[in-house]
Amino acid sequence: MDIDQIETFLAIAQTGSFTRAGRRVHRSQPAISRRLAALEAEFGAPLLERDLAGVTLTDIGRAFLPYAEGLLAAMKDGKDAVRAEFAEHSGTVSLAVVGTFIDRRFAQLLRRFSKRSGQRRLKVLAAQSDVISQLVRRGEVTLGVRYFEDARSDLVNRQLGLEKMVVVSAATYKFGPAGPQHWIGFPERESKADFGRLLRRQLLAAGQDGAEILEVDSLSGQKRLVEAGFGLALLPKSYLKEELSAKSLKVISMPEIATSIPIVLLHRRGGYLSPAAKELIDLLAHEWGNKCLAASSR
Repeated sequence: MDIDQIETFLAIAQTGSFTRAGRRVHRSQPAISRRLAALEAEFGAPLLERDLAGVTLTDIGRAFLPYAEGLLAAMKDGKDAVRAEFAEHSGTVSLAVVGTFIDRRFAQLLRRFSKRSGQRRLKVLAAQSDVISQLVRRGEVTLGVRYFEDARSDLVNRQLGLEKMVVVSAATYKFGPAGPQHWIGFPERESKADFGRLLRRQLLAAGQDGAEILEVDSLSGQKRLVEAGFGLALLPKSYLKEELSAKSLKVISMPEIATSIPIVLLHRRGGYLSPAAKELIDLLAHEWGNKCLAASSR
């Protein structure tokens, strides 16, 4: 078993295609097939199955996947550690973050960080929370900032602050007779920590478990539908600044539904953190600490 074989297996598993995997690792399809065959020969069993829909993992492939991701991530950590010995403030610091966090204040923080050294490079990706965990786990980014903790043992969680979740309606929304309201929310996913489950849990606690929910898998889509008068939604307050200022949306006082959810910084357990990455962690913790203090004083 060698690194090329593991890299090939991961490329196929993540792209779902031998052709796309070949483009990712810059290998021909025959070369991809040979490397996978050699790896499967070591296990004595197939790791992948091909059908008309594409490529899927076998049970053995799924069992091996997290260890393969960990091996490649550890190799990347080793390279980063060696580079850091030569130049403490050089190299790339990579961060994946939920897009709603990237406001003007957050952008200014990243600008201050990147300006502290002309040799330091900053890589920022915007993604959904579950994707951020995958990127951190695979070593594709060093740090992640997402909603909710990821309880898996290979990740370290550090709570940065809390996001207020408020009930919003269109400015002209008319409430009907007493009873369940119409809601707009995310589909319910397998993860226990997601917006879809959060809304349903809050509705259940408030005695509105019979409420109708229009499922929309997009925060921006939910905002637009609320503005159009389709119903109510439970949304992050920080994501509503423009609409609340323009008075196209209004916050509805429903303390039994409104809540707060954790904003969490992730990195791999045992993964290498360069001095620059540690500095960014401190800056992020300080930034969200100040936000929480400012919010509590209002």
